[in-house]
Amino acid sequence: LTIAANGTLSAPRGILNIDGEFDINCTTVADQFIHNNGTCAMTGAADLDAGGATFYKVSCEAANNLRETATIENNLTIAASQTTKFNCSQGSVTYTFGTSSAAATIVNSGTLKVDNTSTNKPTIQGASSLYPVVCTGTDWDWNAVTGAEWRLSNIDYQIALVTGTGSGAAKILLQGDCEFDAVT
Repeated sequence: LTIAANGTLSAPRGILNIDGEFDINCTTVADQFIHNNGTCAMTGAADLDAGGATFYKVSCEAANNLRETATIENNLTIAASQTTKFNCSQGSVTYTFGTSSAAATIVNSGTLKVDNTSTNKPTIQGASSLYPVVCTGTDWDWNAVTGAEWRLSNIDYQIALVTGTGSGAAKILLQGDCEFDAVT
């Protein structure tokens, strides 16, 4: 599904199932993609090229790449036995969670990892230090790629964070308020 420069999508209040690529190429994303407090369910193995769009809920139910900057106001869910990547192959991405007055959640029941390059890095952040994004479920795959780099801000990571060792160890940069239950 592609929303072209002159296209508009007013998503359903329920679930919008996407079983392939979802590419948002609007001229004015805020006016041309309206989430209507619904869920964007990525049901097929594909890329979400968000183009700066704001979603209410995103459910990753297959092997998905989250590319291009986006905001998720309520919830990102990664299904069990599935892998979702913050994919920076085309450029750095920033995923912002929540709003200035409400926290969002990242519920990981599968594998969540980054795929960055030497110049393109992901930033995962809550919209507000007062309402940090709450992360629950399975520990993220911090060492998915050699030289993995994570940039975090306004995070409440309620999972025991376990990083690897050696030359492929992850680099985690804290760029704002972050709370971790345990780090090893």
